[in-house]
Parts: sequence; structure tokens; C-alpha cells
Amino acid sequence: MKKKTIAGMVIMVLSIAAMIFWEVSAREMLTTEEILAASRPIEKGTRVGADRLKIMRAERDRIPEGALRPGDMDQAAGMTALVDIRENMPLTRDLIGEENEGIGEGLSIYSLPPEWIASRPAMLRAGDRAKFYALPEKELLGEFEIAFLRDSGEIAVTGDEEKGSDVLLRNSAGGIISSVEIICGAEDFFRIYDRSLGPEKANINEEEQTEGTAPEAGEEGAGAAEEWYRAGAPGGYPYSGSDDENEEPAPFILIVPEV
Repeated sequence: MKKKTIAGMVIMVLSIAAMIFWEVSAREMLTTEEILAASRPIEKGTRVGADRLKIMRAERDRIPEGALRPGDMDQAAGMTALVDIRENMPLTRDLIGEENEGIGEGLSIYSLPPEWIASRPAMLRAGDRAKFYALPEKELLGEFEIAFLRDSGEIAVTGDEEKGSDVLLRNSAGGIISSVEIICGAEDFFRIYDRSLGPEKANINEEEQTEGTAPEAGEEGAGAAEEWYRAGAPGGYPYSGSDDENEEPAPFILIVPEV
């Protein structure tokens, strides 16, 4: 009887130890993976450096597509941040690279605020090419490559499908698209910006500009316009052509991707 009691106690202790091990270590090892993340904020255009990287564990179903692993540490440390990267943000292959990698001369990445976008398909993905139309006049604003897609929390929106898969199979995404970032030149972006003022103000005359607003987007003003944009758009984006500053901006961009 005494032996049975001792054996029962041993089994109980082992069971408790196994449960503690599962909760503390095994569960994490089976449900998470090691990925690279930013150990501190990294500004766009800054060399990443090993001191700005760290290894962290993340749940498998929450790891973004293209996430870098510990084995990518040496390669990642020599690259440049293509966008602003927040502390603890998982690093993916579309966030870092050689400076201006994949971007032609005279081009840059510009963000189209969600207030500008009237319609975009949920299947849109980074790397797609799409036509941008102004509504309601249905004017073609240009055809551009999608650089990044962000949700309302500025987190990259990606899908589970393999890159280049049939667009009709893109039925899963890691978030709801809010802002869209495109690759284009300053003149192209500010032509879109001009249209954000309203159809009747598609072109800004120099005498109408005031301090703290965007320079005109003409050929001569493209350089100054890009400097204004990179400086953080001082004065904000006057989306609406109305004189009422409290009026909500009218979305006007229709995005139609190539299929």
C-alpha cells in the first residue's frame, strides 16, 4: 500500500512538472518561431546595422510574409531601411534592401493617404501594377507599381498566397488596406496631389500658393515639391478644394490593378 502511495505521488509530481514544462517552454517552441526584429526605431534611408537588430519569437500564424530569420542577420545588417521601421517590428524582405533597390532613377516611394482613395480591391498586393483614375471625371492619373500597402495601424498588409499567384486566388490578407504607397516621380505624385484639391483646381497657380502649402507640381516645381513632401508636408494636405477647413475630403482615386 505504501509503495502504491509513493508511486502515485511520483506520477503526480511528474505530471505537474510536465505541465509546467509545457506551459513554460514546449508550447512556445511548438507554436512560435524565431524571426528578426528591430531592436530600436530605424529611420528610412538608415543603414540597419547589427546593433539595430534582435531575435524574437512570434506566433507562427502572425509572422508576416517574407519575414527574415536569424540566419539572415549578417545579410540584413548591411542593408538600408526602405521605410521607417518601428521598434519591435518584424523585419521582412520588403522593408530593407539596397538603397533604391528596384526603384528607377528619378523615382521614389510616395504614400497616397486613405482620404484620397475611393475604391481599391482587397486582392491588391505589393508588387502589383495598377492604373489610377480620378473620379468622377474618370481621368487616368497614371499607371504605377504598388510599393507597400498599410492598414490603419501602419502595419504592412500581405496575403498568404504565393507571390505571383492568380489574383482570383487572393482570398486572404493580413489586414484591411488603408493607405497605398506607389513608386513614381515627383511630377506624377504632385499631379495626383493637385487633383486632391478638387477637379476645378487640378493645377495650382504660383500666385495662389501660400507659405506652408505644397509647391506647384509643374516641371520646374517638381524638385521643390519633392523637398516639401520629404519635409513632412508642412501645412498638411489640403485634400478638398473647398475653403471650409472642416469639410471632410472627398475620396477620388479608383485603383484598377492589372490582371
